[in-house]
Amino acid sequence: MQFQTTHTLAELAAYLQGTCLSGAQMVIQGVNTLKEASSTDITFLAQPQYVPLLAETHAAAVVVGANHADKCNQPIIIVPDPYIAFGQLMRLCAPDEPVLAGIHPSAVVAKTAVIAKTATIEAQAFIGEHVQIGEGVHIGPQVSIGAHSTIGAQTKLFAQVGIYHQVHIGERCIIHSGAVIGADGFGFANHKGNWIKIPQLAGVEIADDVEIGANTAIDRGVLTPTRIGRGVKIDNLVQIGHNVQVGDHTIITGCVAIAGSTTIGKHCAIGGGSCINGHIQITDGVQITAMSGVLASIDKPGVYSSGSPAIENAKWRKLMASYFRLPDILKRLRALEQDK
Repeated sequence: MQFQTTHTLAELAAYLQGTCLSGAQMVIQGVNTLKEASSTDITFLAQPQYVPLLAETHAAAVVVGANHADKCNQPIIIVPDPYIAFGQLMRLCAPDEPVLAGIHPSAVVAKTAVIAKTATIEAQAFIGEHVQIGEGVHIGPQVSIGAHSTIGAQTKLFAQVGIYHQVHIGERCIIHSGAVIGADGFGFANHKGNWIKIPQLAGVEIADDVEIGANTAIDRGVLTPTRIGRGVKIDNLVQIGHNVQVGDHTIITGCVAIAGSTTIGKHCAIGGGSCINGHIQITDGVQITAMSGVLASIDKPGVYSSGSPAIENAKWRKLMASYFRLPDILKRLRALEQDK
């Protein structure tokens, strides 16, 4: 991937706040993987399993941690976290897309909506009554924003995002196409065999610096809002039920389903395809591995492994070790029974 402008290795080291040991005036044109990098690219080593590729790469220079610095023959930049540095380098490749502020003629905007002059409203967007849109907001084509919702400064909504009424989104958020924020929660009561709908009257509150993936759904609350904390990152195709509370800087990966009225703490990581029961509590610092079924509250930080129900990682490993011994144990048991 090419940089927007070329940089010397010394300039990149300063940008990454790293240490350049040689080749300071070498000109670098882009960034790529160890396998694909050319003689004008810089590459990075973030995982130890890729160390053998250092001998094969054609890259001009490598970004590494101090623990792998002696394994490189190329000029290097030493940084605390090479993967974070890679993300910073990728920003040098992203073009600055010129966006003209204003409202497209085909957009439908309620007279009571308040829209900052620096905001951009693209074609066929719908902005409802009493909506407030902050400075530098970018509303993509065919986005719908319901009444009494607010969109914080510098937030970007991609095409066909659906924002229902009474949804409040913070600053610098990114919401990808097809996401639906504030639809009714799945609230029904059974009365003599018939399902009676419980009105979902509260909205959704999303704090600053949140990213929400494509086709994710976050339901509105019943009496209190569904809340997504600061810096939370949510992948594609995630379902978050009504009244769920997600703590700051938690990450939720693809196809996770979280049932209503569950609270998830800060700095948690929820693996792909996991299902989390309703009305439970997950404390801060919990990591749930992929395809887990979380049926009960988790009150201790740590890693909880795949399976249903999810259990502590150390216990899961012991159980799995026993599981793979079962055929041999069964064979020995049958032999003992035949000897009787």
